[in-house]
Amino acid sequence: MNSAQLRIVNFFRRSEIFGAVIALGAVVVLETTARVLLPISSPSAIYLTAIVYAASSNGWRAGAIYALLLLLHAIYFFSASDARFTYAPDNATRLLMLALSVPVIVFLVGALKRGSDRAVAADKANAVLHTQLAASAERERLLVEANVAKQQIANILENISDAFVALDNDWRYTYVNSQAAQTFGRTREQLIGKHIWTEFPEGIDQPFYKAYHQAVETQQPIFLEEYYPPYDRWFENRIYPSQDGLAIFFSDVTERKRAEAELRRQNKFITALADTTPAIIYVYDLGTQSNVYANNGIARLLGYTPAQVQALGAELFARLIHPDDLATVIAFQSKILAAQDQDVLEIEYRMRQSNGAWRWFHSYERPFLRNPAGALKQKIGFAIDVTERKRVEAELQRNARVLRLFVEHSPAAIAMFDREMRYIVASRRYLHDYNLGEQDLVGRSHYAVFPEMPERWKEIHRRCLAGAIETADADPFPRADGSLDWVRWEIHPWYERNGDIGGIILFSEVITERKIVEEKLRESEARYRLLFHRSPVGVVQYDAHLIVTDCNERFVELLDTNRERVIGLDIHNLRDQGGLPAFEKSLQGEAGMVENLYQATTSNVYRWLITRTAPLFDSAGRVRGGVATVEDIDQRKRAEEEIRALNTDLEQRVITRTAELEVAMVKAREADRLKSAFLATMSHELRTPLNSIIGFTGILLQGLAGALNAEQIKQMTMVRDSARHLLELINDVLDLSKIEAGQIEIQRAPFDLRAAIERVRQGVAPLAEKKGLALNVQIAPEVNIIISDRRRVEQILINLVNNAIKFTERGSVRVECATRAGEVITRVIDTGIGIARADQGALFQPFRQIDTGLTRRHDGTGLGLSICKRLVELLDGKIWVESEPGAGSTFAFALPLEIER
Repeated sequence: MNSAQLRIVNFFRRSEIFGAVIALGAVVVLETTARVLLPISSPSAIYLTAIVYAASSNGWRAGAIYALLLLLHAIYFFSASDARFTYAPDNATRLLMLALSVPVIVFLVGALKRGSDRAVAADKANAVLHTQLAASAERERLLVEANVAKQQIANILENISDAFVALDNDWRYTYVNSQAAQTFGRTREQLIGKHIWTEFPEGIDQPFYKAYHQAVETQQPIFLEEYYPPYDRWFENRIYPSQDGLAIFFSDVTERKRAEAELRRQNKFITALADTTPAIIYVYDLGTQSNVYANNGIARLLGYTPAQVQALGAELFARLIHPDDLATVIAFQSKILAAQDQDVLEIEYRMRQSNGAWRWFHSYERPFLRNPAGALKQKIGFAIDVTERKRVEAELQRNARVLRLFVEHSPAAIAMFDREMRYIVASRRYLHDYNLGEQDLVGRSHYAVFPEMPERWKEIHRRCLAGAIETADADPFPRADGSLDWVRWEIHPWYERNGDIGGIILFSEVITERKIVEEKLRESEARYRLLFHRSPVGVVQYDAHLIVTDCNERFVELLDTNRERVIGLDIHNLRDQGGLPAFEKSLQGEAGMVENLYQATTSNVYRWLITRTAPLFDSAGRVRGGVATVEDIDQRKRAEEEIRALNTDLEQRVITRTAELEVAMVKAREADRLKSAFLATMSHELRTPLNSIIGFTGILLQGLAGALNAEQIKQMTMVRDSARHLLELINDVLDLSKIEAGQIEIQRAPFDLRAAIERVRQGVAPLAEKKGLALNVQIAPEVNIIISDRRRVEQILINLVNNAIKFTERGSVRVECATRAGEVITRVIDTGIGIARADQGALFQPFRQIDTGLTRRHDGTGLGLSICKRLVELLDGKIWVESEPGAGSTFAFALPLEIER
């Protein structure tokens, strides 16, 4: 039966009409049958109806009871029809039919009941099935929606920037997004289902471990930022508990934490810097006309706290600025209002301290904060206390006046010039020595006062104005009356307060009488050298360290060696030490003598020598070395064995000879002194005619003596260039001679190495520009004052830079200077052709040049690097070269930062 049929049956079954219809139908069937079979009618149709209704309403049991009652009634009825029971066929048939109708009715009613019950059960089953189907459809819908929601959540979790994991109540991973897997360095498959503390045992007892357990216990979300040592990273954790476990969002915030730490460090640094700087740092609000910030420098310099200054408000200027400076400060505000953000303006003014004293300040101000319309709202300033500088400036002004008086009345010839070579001041001795009378030279050009000034002097002036220091121990000075005087002069640059060169100072002294004495000394030196080298005995000189400084040929002959091996030899290294006690005794200021059997160096021949030593003293009376005479007494010693009788006479002869040698030694010492004087003066004798040649050729080339044709100009230029080259050669030779003779005096004093390098750069810049080379200087910030001989340091640097420019055809020359381990190291780096390693050993030897294409195209004496090496060593430094062919060269020298003397 379908559902429609069931609904119809149930409708009729549940109504009394259905029961009545069934009952009537049964009655009709029975009555019809009875009438067919028996011509009787049943008077109990109404009872049959009641039976059917009862059966349909209450089941077959009720129908059976009713049927029994009906049967009894029928019996009674039939028997009551004639008031007695009589058996008759009609009655029996009627009774039989009645009896048969009862089970039929009961069966029909029972069948109807069972069908009704089955219909009701089926209806109930269908209802349950429909309910189940509806519930299943709802579950399927909810499951689809749940899967969609789950996929959406998974997509969200996979696309968020945070790492996310889910843990069940057994601390096992149920979900790990890709960001978490990347953070852990694992795949999701390696973590899903795994126990967190088994996979990450290093996390046990970490702060987030405790936070996870706390969230489980309290069922409250927890937010945590913590450093995780195993990963050396900071993580932000957001922990959400539930009955099923934990949902954890975490993200790597290491960079943010580091940025925050760096920001805190920078803020701390800025605050510390502001509070420890010796200056006042302030922010001034132009709208409220008051300070909104001041560092602790204001307390140190003025005695006010920052809060007290801010409390002054708009009365700040009136209360603290000096009345004489108030108008200047107020006018300065209009300048800062018109300034650009990058502009820095400066002003000086006085401010009152809390104790009432006034102090000078130099302020640097610039715009700091603007409003949205672009108008300046606040300015920031940096004020330096310049009270001491102001005092010093006043003192300098007073000293300048004193200096002028000192120079004017100095007994030396002194003149001071500005950068245009105009006189600033000149001493009276200067006016007298140069026959200038009582002229007022201030403001006049030096070249106008001396129009015959040669170009050589002008070039010297230009070098000094570039930072060089020039000196001359003796220069010829023709007098107006035709006589010739000799002048010693020295020119120094002088510097402005800002470090710029303001001009030069000329010191001069007439040394004509000394020149005459030096000429006599040269003659004496010549005699000494003749005696020294032709002495029949060996003579050797040595310094305070027993290093041989000079010897004659006889001494070399006695030792059977050569001069190159002896000069510079440490006497301690002599093959035979028998004479050493006499040498050591002389260094104690006493004369000594010793006889010993000496074994010759090369021939292994033994000979007897007698060595007599005597100390040499400097001008202060200190022992500076010694001199020894060595005489061959081999024949004498051998003769002593044969003719002892002549011993007394021989000893007398030896004594006599020794006395003669001592006289010769004194003369040799005097000759040595004359030699030194000769070397000191020889430079002027050689350079004077060359200077004249250079000067006169310059006059001719300038056309002062008449016009020259092209060939004459060419020839005269060759003469001038050759003379200059010869002058450079003489200067180098004489410088080397002075160094070897020990006549170079090192004047150590503090000076600014940075300024010295800059002077050298300015001096050689025209040479670099002429060749189209870039000349760069890189000086480390820590390079400043050193203790050394400034003049010699500049001479070394000029020589090295000139060489670099000379031998570099293209590219650049760079000077670098920095400090390292108690030394200051200066490097001159060029981009020339370089030097082979095999040739580098000869670079610092006198008169040696590397045979390269460049050296064949450039003139040179081969002495420059040798002089540099000697000067560096005199300054207790060292010099070296680094070069590769085709890769340029680097010449470097190191000097000690400070030497205790």
